[in-house]
Amino acid sequence: MTPNAGLSQNAGWQGVVALTNDLSRLLATNPIPEAAALGKVFNEYQMKTAKRVKQSLWLFQMYIRVTAWDNLMWKIADYLGPYLGGDPTLFKMLAAPIVKNCMILDDLPEPNFKEGKIPWVNRPHKGGKPKRATSSEGR
Repeated sequence: MTPNAGLSQNAGWQGVVALTNDLSRLLATNPIPEAAALGKVFNEYQMKTAKRVKQSLWLFQMYIRVTAWDNLMWKIADYLGPYLGGDPTLFKMLAAPIVKNCMILDDLPEPNFKEGKIPWVNRPHKGGKPKRATSSEGR
């Protein structure tokens, strides 16, 4: 993944969040897990992150082709971009749907949570359990 779209590190952090949450749940009920239990956690982690990584990878690949002028079509797209709203429009249309669905750490409260123009699907909790999206909301 290339860093120019600004989402590479985010994809990595999402993997950390998914694995941390799953391992935390396992260790809460089984402090000395067997290899099979750990294997199940790693499989769940892979399933949770694979779709998001594929979506992000598509965006990274497209964005690098535009900015590197990979061919005439991408060069024209890069030239017209500022007239069509530029990077903010690109972010709203392509990156925001990925970013707004980011996972959150289950056990980490956020007492100063703020929300911008694009609402988060998963919101951190102030003290109890985090507010989770339902499966129909993109989880």
